Amino acid sequence: MNELKESQKFLREHLKELQAAVKDKDTNWDSELKFGVDHQLESYLPIALLVKANHFQPSATYILDLGCSFGLQSVLFNMMGFNYIGVDIAEYTYPVMDLLEELHQKESTLKSYLTITFYHCSIEEFFYSEYYRKRLNADNTVAVMQHLPLLYPDNLEYQPNIVRKVIELFPSHICM
Repeated sequence: MNELKESQKFLREHLKELQAAVKDKDTNWDSELKFGVDHQLESYLPIALLVKANHFQPSATYILDLGCSFGLQSVLFNMMGFNYIGVDIAEYTYPVMDLLEELHQKESTLKSYLTITFYHCSIEEFFYSEYYRKRLNADNTVAVMQHLPLLYPDNLEYQPNIVRKVIELFPSHICM
């Protein structure tokens, strides 16, 4: 799939910038970013292929990635022709998310007529946001929950509530 190779190439070209965004933090997320560029995007490949195979087209125009982590996959979905919305509450991801939004605006490789938007909040907070209420619905959005088990590892009872809510909101457009 050309979009996967192009996405990886784009992210590798900007890897030093992305790593620098998390360098100030007391973490080793810079090595995690390299792993994400090399391998995380591939984990999204089945979802990308499913979406590309027109299972959700032509009505779906948004990819809503709940628990998006750094949001590296935003580049892949952008190159596939989708608006991307990533939601994550982990503060260590914010500098990378912000940099990806900035790169989206200034890099000609990415489709600037599409949006890449990140929300620094919990999934619940996002569902109460004005953006969600005004733009997203079951007809125009594919909800992706690739990392849901990692979101609430200490509260396994909470996960079914999130899954139920997402199924209620997007009954025919969900990828897990």
